[in-house]
Amino acid sequence: EIAELRPHVTGDRLRSINWRASLRMGTLHVNDYAPERNAGGASDPHVLASTETDLAAVLSMHRLRRIPEHDDRRMAVRRLATRSFGQVLDLPGPDRGKAVDLVHGQRVCTNVCVMRAAPRPEDILELARQEHRSRIVFCRDCTNDLLDQVVATHFSQN
Repeated sequence: EIAELRPHVTGDRLRSINWRASLRMGTLHVNDYAPERNAGGASDPHVLASTETDLAAVLSMHRLRRIPEHDDRRMAVRRLATRSFGQVLDLPGPDRGKAVDLVHGQRVCTNVCVMRAAPRPEDILELARQEHRSRIVFCRDCTNDLLDQVVATHFSQN
């Protein structure tokens, strides 16, 4: 049973976000359940923590509903979902010195890649089309950043 609706904090599970309330209030909010629902041990270390970028995804998803063509809407949604996944994985990597720009305080890739920033929500579809035509999801630089992170996190020498 939901005990209260409260502001989101880093570490809250994605499934607890109340998307409708977040969209209405303009900031992420989560459903906080009664203590007996949360009981039962430590949190799962494999659950990815959500970030403020989730709110941008919600707002963009709302705008994508206006795209009339089913295939175009699907392409734009795929880009948005993949980009959100890349942001959770901290792409582009913090140590990369090339093909990176700073937009609204966030690192973005400048290559043809889902990690490029869309200057306006209306540009999401055009970027999705470019990436679809080039058959690129993550560019080589972002792929290398991702692999470096996985190796450092899961295969470090002890």
